[in-house]
Formats: sequence, structure tokens, C-alpha cells
Amino acid sequence: MRLDFSTMKIRSLGIMLLIILSSYVSFSQLDATFSSPDATQCPDNLFTLNATNTTYGNPNYSWLITGPSFSENYTGISVAAYLTVPGNYNVRLTVTDGVTTTVNTQNSFIQVYNKPTISYSVTPTTGCSPLLVTFNGSCTPGSGTLSSFSANAGGTSYSTEDFTHTFTSGGTFTPTITVTNSFGCFTTGNLSTVSVINSPS
Repeated sequence: MRLDFSTMKIRSLGIMLLIILSSYVSFSQLDATFSSPDATQCPDNLFTLNATNTTYGNPNYSWLITGPSFSENYTGISVAAYLTVPGNYNVRLTVTDGVTTTVNTQNSFIQVYNKPTISYSVTPTTGCSPLLVTFNGSCTPGSGTLSSFSANAGGTSYSTEDFTHTFTSGGTFTPTITVTNSFGCFTTGNLSTVSVINSPS
């Protein structure tokens, strides 16, 4: 039996070339997938986006984030956007190496929660000491549910939405309240000013 080594050598070279070409094609696929560790947050936070780094070479990463009254472009494998307006935001990542381009768009990928809204009736707001004042709240959570209340009236702390406080001395007082929802978003505000007149001794 005669072996044709030259033919075998050519076939071996051909197989090696196919393997190299297959590897090149595999490595040259551009990956435009991305993730975020903090895609759902309260307003006034940085929202981070990370491209999946499995692409061979050194491609360019271009981002477009659009949402309520917002449209910004970013570049880099990882970017961060400071978002202040509640709502859903779309993210588009474009990866290119100058020859091939891959685009990945994820609608509503980022969600910015709403903060709670403070609403209170304060009665009465003027009177003589000791003055018993009732604070009745009708707050709304924005997103999620109402989680906690932290009020201060005349130096006394309260942790319920509705509460009463007796002002025992004269002066002008501005009670404060912080309302937090189940996502950790909070709003702090002043309640109606209470004016107390010292009773005649």
C-alpha cells in the first residue's frame, strides 16, 4: 500500500486553516448584551450600565439612553447616568469594530421610581398654650406603598402618619415630616407653621 504524504499534508493544512478561520469568525462576533446592578432605583441616583466584555479586539461602545425629558449619549464599556425624573428609560448599545456593527435595544430597561407626596391638614395653627394640634395626613407613596413616617413637632418625634402634639410654650413652630415608600424613596417637607401665644399667668 502506497501512502501519498504530500496529499495528506495538503489536507492537514486545509483542516488547520479551517480551524483558524472558524476561530476568527467566532472571536469576531460582536457582543452587544449588557446588564446593570442598579437598573431600578429612586430618583437622584447614578444608574450604571455594563457591556458584556466577550468581544475579541478593542471595539467601540456607544450608548443612547432615552426617557422622560431625557436623551443622552455615552461611550465606553461601562457608563453611568444620573437620572432625576421618574419613569421608564430605554437603553440602546451599539458595538462596532469598524467593519461589523451590532445593536441591542432594551425598552424600559431602567425604571426610576416616584417619590412619596406629602399632604397634611394641621388644626389649629394658632392659639394659646397649651395648644393641642392635630396632624392628619393623606400622603401618597408615588411608587410601591407607604412604608414609614418620621415627624418632628416642637422637639418631639412621631412615627405615625396621623398624630397630635401639645405645644406647652409660646413661639412659632414649623413641624417637619419625612415619608418613605417601600422602595426606599423618601420626601422631606415642612408642615404648616404653628403659632402659639403664652397664656396669661
